[in-house]
Amino acid sequence: MWGKRDVDDIEAILSSLLREPPAEAGMRLRSDRELADLCGVNRMKVRRALDRLEGRGILVRRHGSGTYLRKVPELPALGKGDRVALPKGLTARDLAAAPARDPVRRRLSRRGQQLHLALIGQSSAGTTKANRLIMAGMVEQARQAGHSIVFASLEPGAEDCPSAEQVLRILPEGACDGYLVNATWAAAFGESMGGHPPATVFFYPGKCLLPLQPLIEIETDAGIGRAVRVFVAEGLTRIAMLGSVEQVGGIQDVAYRRAMEDVGLPYRASEFVTAPWKPELVRGGLRRLLDRPDPPQAVYVSDDHCLAPVARELAARGLVPGRDLAVITLANRGIPLPNGRYWSHIEFDPKLVGRMAVDSLLKVVRTAGQALISFAHLPTWRPGDTHTIRAHVQAVRGTEMDFKG
Repeated sequence: MWGKRDVDDIEAILSSLLREPPAEAGMRLRSDRELADLCGVNRMKVRRALDRLEGRGILVRRHGSGTYLRKVPELPALGKGDRVALPKGLTARDLAAAPARDPVRRRLSRRGQQLHLALIGQSSAGTTKANRLIMAGMVEQARQAGHSIVFASLEPGAEDCPSAEQVLRILPEGACDGYLVNATWAAAFGESMGGHPPATVFFYPGKCLLPLQPLIEIETDAGIGRAVRVFVAEGLTRIAMLGSVEQVGGIQDVAYRRAMEDVGLPYRASEFVTAPWKPELVRGGLRRLLDRPDPPQAVYVSDDHCLAPVARELAARGLVPGRDLAVITLANRGIPLPNGRYWSHIEFDPKLVGRMAVDSLLKVVRTAGQALISFAHLPTWRPGDTHTIRAHVQAVRGTEMDFKG
């Protein structure tokens, strides 16, 4: 069928066919002899072409089991690679062997799909608890799927947004099958790859405005909106936010102001803490809110790092959350909140974000980018006993009863 084509042509044709549906990682191919007979070429040429594809990491060959598609080949750059005219009527389905029925063969097939992934975008010095949970989710999901994952870290004290040269220095030796990249590292990572990055999924432990695809993010602005609506439902109108890391005009600030506009409240009071893990900065931000001429009735704490110093500052002033000041905090599943109160909170699940990032990357690798999964993680409302002011509610209810009487 393929006439006098050489090994280069056979390799290119197989690559082209194996990136077309229904080809996917784990698919078992016909035997060398069957492929040679199907294509009408010398068996030795087919074997050499398969050896080359194995060398490129496209196929994996297991003695006694067969040849498996390890990952779908990526499209070659324009003007290069294996874009050739395909034999008429031949498809990826024709290359596939019948499904393995023997349990031992199924296990070998699973092992044959093992991919090597890398996480790019952490500092070995300043990783937060939430980020560690994201990474734990990545590891769990990769291992469950039978793959390995490595972490490339900057040296202590390095900047959060490194240069391309720094990224190049920390890349694992040898090419990985796919990369998980923190969105703040996207530009440097792309530059380090010469503008042609391999299979990549971007993730961000918050709301990301960069036009990245596929992107796994946490909708922290949705948490702000939900907290404001809960406060309003309790009859509160002076609602403030104690934000973290960002500043006036940042994503959190815009989300807070939009949420207040949506419920028709003119009150605007927010403070931002550039280092939420420093208690004195957090307490200073809360002091500025509480010492305003029109202090808030309610505060949304947008970072669970801030809650412990918030609780200490309120205690120092004799204020009780849920009695004197309504408080809702962001919380990450897996990170305990300070003892002493049943804190009302907006909950996110960092491990879920890590698992979804790996799932998305595996989809990109297996389909050479033909199937992309982006994911925006929305929060869950977990009511406690701190999101209202009991005296305020009792006064409102008393007014309502007097009016009815």
